Amino acid sequence: MTTLAPPPGTSPDYIFIPEQIRSEPVAGSRIPARLRHLLYYAGIQSLGDLHGKRLSEFREFRGCGTKTLSSLKSMILRALQPGANPDPRAWPFPLRTYTPSLRLEIPAKYGHLRVRDLPVSTRLEIALESMGIETLGQLHGLSIRELLRTRNLGPVTVAELGDLLRRAEAGEFTFSRRELASKTPADLLRLIDTLVSQLPERRRTVLTLYFGATAQGPQTLRQIGLRYGITGSRVGQQLTRAIRWMLRQGNPRLLALLGLVDRAWARSQAPLRPELVSTWQDPASPFRYCPEFYVWLIPRLRLEAELPCGEPSAMDRASANHA
Repeated sequence: MTTLAPPPGTSPDYIFIPEQIRSEPVAGSRIPARLRHLLYYAGIQSLGDLHGKRLSEFREFRGCGTKTLSSLKSMILRALQPGANPDPRAWPFPLRTYTPSLRLEIPAKYGHLRVRDLPVSTRLEIALESMGIETLGQLHGLSIRELLRTRNLGPVTVAELGDLLRRAEAGEFTFSRRELASKTPADLLRLIDTLVSQLPERRRTVLTLYFGATAQGPQTLRQIGLRYGITGSRVGQQLTRAIRWMLRQGNPRLLALLGLVDRAWARSQAPLRPELVSTWQDPASPFRYCPEFYVWLIPRLRLEAELPCGEPSAMDRASANHA
């Protein structure tokens, strides 16, 4: 999205008034009486008096409710785009970025990213799925108003989408070629350690028991279910959710590292075994779990992510069957 650079550290409700219109008066026939009184008591006579303020500041004035605040937003939006019919629902998009016909601009550098691989809320994922959106590139050219007309895609969810696109533009979800060239299989195992540590306790325990993080080796779904007094089917659901959460939170960077490791062991012409994983470990920074854990977990991550790969090794096939 094309945006004006906001002052560092400003909040989303920061009001930006372009310099060329700051001298224009705020009074007008389209301003409701309640808003006119609010501006009078706030000492606002020109649009420039609004510049740098926050919309939330006006809630402190007596009589400034939701309707008055909406009228204030509409007045500012009309000033930013004369002759347009403003849509206050564009909030909480920063007012400095708003135009009634604002359309999403998705650069090719991250347009290929799949929604299913990104850390989005369930509401946003379902809303985009209902629109047939599978990659970020398919959002290119859509207007904010088109998004707001989608069921379950309200202002807060649209704002989440805007934040997601800004993060993608900043390169948070992808490696540059130079960055990827400097990565090693050890980076994948460290990322796995970080993601596992962020799982809820129950799912983390299920994952580590099932993939053999303990000296006892991998346990079956039924064995884990007996531990918690639940069925093996329920344990399987917890396991699948843990895997999918890791893939989503790890975003495409995790997928890139999985591909890197795939190529690394292909070059070594050695199957993915504990002995190979042990060679990736830096003695000064040991991994959190035993090598067997990663040997079982990595193929399951690849399988769930539907990553293309060559003919799996015997260990890979055993891992997939276990999972």
